[in-house]
Amino acid sequence: INNSKYKSHFVYCGVVEKDMLASYYRQADAVALLSVSEAFGLSLAEGQHFGLPSLAFYDIDAIKDIYHPDTMIRVREHSDKSVAEGIVELLSKKWNKDIIKSISKKFDSEVMAYEYIKVYSTLTTLQNN
Repeated sequence: INNSKYKSHFVYCGVVEKDMLASYYRQADAVALLSVSEAFGLSLAEGQHFGLPSLAFYDIDAIKDIYHPDTMIRVREHSDKSVAEGIVELLSKKWNKDIIKSISKKFDSEVMAYEYIKVYSTLTTLQNN
């Protein structure tokens, strides 16, 4: 990144206070979650809510729930070269914010509550049989 022509476009955020998150997302062009320990991917879902495309490793736990080709780039290898290639792809691709926002609606609190109720109902039915 330090040798990239995109260097001036990167902001290393670290932990951001909750009341400041929306401001960061409104100013951002994308979200990159490249932690080797973060598996949940909340920042990816939050970024999608704001119409932001994202980049993450293919093997984080959240990928199976959050990945959609219209919303993100998956990095196959945990190497600087693969991450750099993923960032170039992320910044080069034309993204549609409205499509990303639409796809993010599956993480809406009402939708999530409905899905939890479905799982609970299924488990209850299985236990009673």
